[in-house]
Amino acid sequence: MVYSSRLKKAIGEVRSCFSQHGLGPQREVSQRQGVEQHGVHHAAPQAPLVLVACSGGRDSLALAALTHVVAGMNGLRDGVIIIDHQLQEGSHRVAEQAADVCRHLGISLVHIETIMISADTCKRDGEESAAREARYQALDSFAERVHAHAICFAHTRDDQAETVLLGAVRNSTPQALSGMPRFSQTETGILHLRPLLHITREDTTSICMDLGLTWWDDPTNGDSVDRQLMHLLPRRSQIRQVVFPVLQEVGGSSVRDHLAAFAELQQEDQDFLDRCASEEFVTLCGMHPQVPFDLDVRYLRSMHPALRRRVCEQAIKAALDSCPSVKKTQIEKQVQSLEMLILQEKGAGEVCISRSISAIRHHFVIKMCKNIRHESRRRSQRS
Repeated sequence: MVYSSRLKKAIGEVRSCFSQHGLGPQREVSQRQGVEQHGVHHAAPQAPLVLVACSGGRDSLALAALTHVVAGMNGLRDGVIIIDHQLQEGSHRVAEQAADVCRHLGISLVHIETIMISADTCKRDGEESAAREARYQALDSFAERVHAHAICFAHTRDDQAETVLLGAVRNSTPQALSGMPRFSQTETGILHLRPLLHITREDTTSICMDLGLTWWDDPTNGDSVDRQLMHLLPRRSQIRQVVFPVLQEVGGSSVRDHLAAFAELQQEDQDFLDRCASEEFVTLCGMHPQVPFDLDVRYLRSMHPALRRRVCEQAIKAALDSCPSVKKTQIEKQVQSLEMLILQEKGAGEVCISRSISAIRHHFVIKMCKNIRHESRRRSQRS
């Protein structure tokens, strides 16, 4: 394989990301402790398994190829999972084509997961959101079944810049401008890694061309859609095809880099404030509070607003965690309502957090508790 400068840079990014999260060179690279060929190690059966979420597009195929190279260098096992949402005609053919390309790269574990998204779910949540939620659930479920250590996503620097703009359009929270994290972790301990956040879409295109990979262009990306029909595309595609070109005309080609760099700095600020808020919340309520628990109004009033909002958010999430059946939606509105309850002059009031949870203030104490009226209705319905 001839390593172009773009390919070398991308391999370095993937390798660095892996090393930061315990996926560097493995001590026991094989049962033979040998090398298959220059720079490629046999992975031991117990070596960590890294999966790539692949759509068949240029970004994810480039990441699949890069991950396979780095896995060989580090003595890791690697695989690919392809999600067929069945939302577009011929989606199964696209999935099979992506699987063939990955097998041609030498990747042995290539799995296609076919999922079904109901029309009601698409109507309620929007097709884009419903597909994303179902996709992540399917990816995490498969990763658990095969005991994968991590799932890699092929989001690029371009995607990061678009995500910042998308967040600004959707809501007004500081978190909305943080973009996508380079890594996160599921409740079951599976890492979600984004090794290509410093790599551009132009880079991934060149890598695929260098390696002779045939990719698929999703028509919903809007690359060949008439301007007058843009409103029919997902909002992210509208930002990519309409908003971003205008920004680049005004601010030049560096707009993408500025937005992506802004997201990184914003994430650092968010991480610091979230850690501070966690410490304050533990001081207020202990490590794992269960409903009912109390909030000290005077203490919350003394906090900086940026910190108080985050403590309020943690209190709401802790209360909702006590009722697993409650869906965690509209947290932003509930945080605003709880903060108003804290800051109001009169010492009594109530905020409905969900159908099952209420925040009730009496003087300088707010009690997070179950909604008694709702519980009474549920008992009467059962009887």
